[in-house]
Amino acid sequence: MFPSVFNLLEEGNLIGTVRMSSVLRNRYSIELDGVKWTFHMPLYTIYFSGESRTGTEVWVAMGPRESQWNILLAPGLPERSFAAILAFIHNERYFYS
Repeated sequence: MFPSVFNLLEEGNLIGTVRMSSVLRNRYSIELDGVKWTFHMPLYTIYFSGESRTGTEVWVAMGPRESQWNILLAPGLPERSFAAILAFIHNERYFYS
């Protein structure tokens, strides 16, 4: 069923959601602590990015292997929560694409 929605929980409390926005599994809508994000992974490239509606950005470079992502988060982002979301998206891409 499309679109898939996944919840991010911390100590039993809902703190965010991840929603697949494309049947190609290359675009996700993220809501974390009330802030909405779009994370886009263009096909045939190793560079991915995300942007919030407030203008904050996150960047990912894949490599040297497909199973390795290098992440650059803008200052002030909740690193632990955002790393968990990106790890989930990586898992979806790596094992189900």
